[in-house]
Amino acid sequence: MNIKDVFWKWKRMIRKNREEISRAISITLIVALIAVVGYAAYSIYQSDLRQAELAKKPTDKTAIKATSKYDYGEPGFNKVAENANLILAADFTTGEIRITEKATGKEWYSNPQDRAGDKYAPMIGRVHSQIHVRFLNAEKCAFSEFDNWTNSIKKGRMTHELIENGVKFTFGFPIANVYIPVQYTLNEDGFQAEIVTSEIKGVGGNPFVIESIALLPYFGAGGLEDEGYLFVPDGSGSLIQFNNNKQSSQVVSCQIYGENTTALKTTQGPVQETAKLPVFGAKCNDGAFLGVILTGQGNSSITAVTSKKDSSYNHVYASGMLGECGVKFTKGNHEAREDSYSLDYAGDLLAGKNYAVRYYFLDKENADYTGMCDLYREILEESNQLKDSSFADKKYVVLDLVGAVSIEKYVVGIKMPVVTALTKYNDVCEIVKELKAQGVENLIINYIGALDGGLNNKIYNKVSPESALGTKKEFKNMISYLEKEGVILLLETNPVDLYNDGNGYKGNRDSAKSFFDQYSFQYNFDLDLDTYIKTERWRLIRPQLAAKAATSFTDSAVDWKVKQISLARVGDSLYSDYIVGEKRFNRNQAMEMWDQTLKTLDEKTECLMVHGGFAYCLPYADVITDVSDSFSNYDMQNTSIPFYQMLFQDRILLTSAGINTTVDYEYSFLKALETGSSLKYNLIYGDVSDLVGTEYNTMVSYSYNYWKDTIVEQYHAMQKDVAQLAGKKIVGHTYLEEDVTLTKYESAEVVVNYGEDAYTYNGKEIAARSYLVLSGGAK
Repeated sequence: MNIKDVFWKWKRMIRKNREEISRAISITLIVALIAVVGYAAYSIYQSDLRQAELAKKPTDKTAIKATSKYDYGEPGFNKVAENANLILAADFTTGEIRITEKATGKEWYSNPQDRAGDKYAPMIGRVHSQIHVRFLNAEKCAFSEFDNWTNSIKKGRMTHELIENGVKFTFGFPIANVYIPVQYTLNEDGFQAEIVTSEIKGVGGNPFVIESIALLPYFGAGGLEDEGYLFVPDGSGSLIQFNNNKQSSQVVSCQIYGENTTALKTTQGPVQETAKLPVFGAKCNDGAFLGVILTGQGNSSITAVTSKKDSSYNHVYASGMLGECGVKFTKGNHEAREDSYSLDYAGDLLAGKNYAVRYYFLDKENADYTGMCDLYREILEESNQLKDSSFADKKYVVLDLVGAVSIEKYVVGIKMPVVTALTKYNDVCEIVKELKAQGVENLIINYIGALDGGLNNKIYNKVSPESALGTKKEFKNMISYLEKEGVILLLETNPVDLYNDGNGYKGNRDSAKSFFDQYSFQYNFDLDLDTYIKTERWRLIRPQLAAKAATSFTDSAVDWKVKQISLARVGDSLYSDYIVGEKRFNRNQAMEMWDQTLKTLDEKTECLMVHGGFAYCLPYADVITDVSDSFSNYDMQNTSIPFYQMLFQDRILLTSAGINTTVDYEYSFLKALETGSSLKYNLIYGDVSDLVGTEYNTMVSYSYNYWKDTIVEQYHAMQKDVAQLAGKKIVGHTYLEEDVTLTKYESAEVVVNYGEDAYTYNGKEIAARSYLVLSGGAK
């Protein structure tokens, strides 16, 4: 029986059973309607419960009362702790602290000492303060920010007590009926500032809850006469020069590990880089400090502000979220929001842990971003948070090969998704054969969409070859061939993005949710219209299930004799799951889950690759691709620096994004030389014309045949000039001119000229958009 006969037989059957089919459809619609109404009622009930929980009164009915009759004692700094390197002093009348470096006598203050009468500070109380607190008034659905000088100290509601190695201040906020303790202690290397979250107490009929707290926002601030810069971990790293006259620009605010991707998003703002490291710092004249966020990294942000923006001071600081709130307007507009909104709140994001930031100080000789980098590296090494991978000893070419994708095509007149081969198993062998014949030896193949269903399909929980790419025998032969040729093959799995149900996972049951128990759909965006494409959406799987899927897949890969795994999305995506009930999962918990998963996979594999490389990946990843080599380029920022690469490029194999996916592939090659990175390309062996007009339209530039000559040329240039620097530490980096960089190793120097004119360095001319490698290194 042919296809035509089957079609007509099917049509006659439908006509014969039309009444039964109609009745079944009616019953299905009624059941669906009942389910929708029931779910809506349940959601409203849960929302009401959560709002009641937000506004309920604590058992302590005594409200905090402001008083003008208070006596904090005599002003001035009193020593409260001392160790071999530092002295900690506190002023019990202002809440200020001072750190003195005993070796040099240099002093660091929590607040500028010449701040009185600051004409650039419209709210001088903020400059006097040690914390800025953002509250939510649950009754009015309104956010307010209070500082502890105006709203606590001047109200007579500050107390202090001496503790081991330091001091603790408690600030009562009468306007919000909340007590917030902050403590400072010395340690061997620096000092630690902490919000004592377990002792935060709300009293009276309190509608206020804390969203976030900015900690020591003016510590180490530089004034109008000071020289220096602020360091933020935006992208590869960024500097903001003191007093750069960019006060009209937007404040730089970097959320550590990027935005929470479960937050519902239907518009796409400017493309920005992500802060991958929980660090920040400042150089001020002949001194510098480095701040490291110890706890609550997953819900932290870094803010940097230049002078004349909110005060006369250049300052950088960390803020920690203690709670997160969702607001939903149910009718009308914002004018009538007294009765037109509902709230959903997730509290205790730190699970009772203190929000802690540790500050380290650098001596005069090391008081720059290179010194900050070296110091942070030592901190990671001492805490076993930095892997020493054997893959960093060579300059590799990493090829992201796309196996198969699902494209909608017409089959027997009906449009349906069809798995379409782009790079078959035999094609992988052919690529390796061609490149090795031209001398390209150090190859790493990251095979994406190589398994059942191809790219962006079901979540893999095991290795199952895709028939469109070849037979199981061809799959095994590919594995054997690459092993014989000394090529590293990684099979990639994405345990985060759920495009289709299957392999034991269902979107309606297993996907992460935003506030109000809403599915957190992810979308592709039309970049021209800045709107989301409704037909191109998918879900995020719950973090716990993502960890399970990644582990199951790795076990299966090992059974197939593949002990090299590429783990997509875990290294560049951190998100919450605010499902209703006790199973809620915030970003700090998700980070701990990723950490444990990466540890398990590292123990099971011989090579573990991640993309993006958030800090929690560093103890486990052998290869990190798609590392930022620039910054977000906020108007307030001045320059990008390769802080991330300087930290790790000699310990972990790093690459930036695919060279052939950037606007200027020659510029990207120069960036790899500046930062010490290996090369990466995104490739498809087959015909890319099928991708035109599909959601994979951007992959049209992946044609292997188009790029193979460039790959060979750039590989040999890198091997000839900088291969000897693989595994060598970068000991210095600076800008010789605005568009000329100098990267120093112990045995060599690399000068990169990004400009349009030639540049002369040590008597040697470097052509425009070119580079020079000199032996000799740092002195």
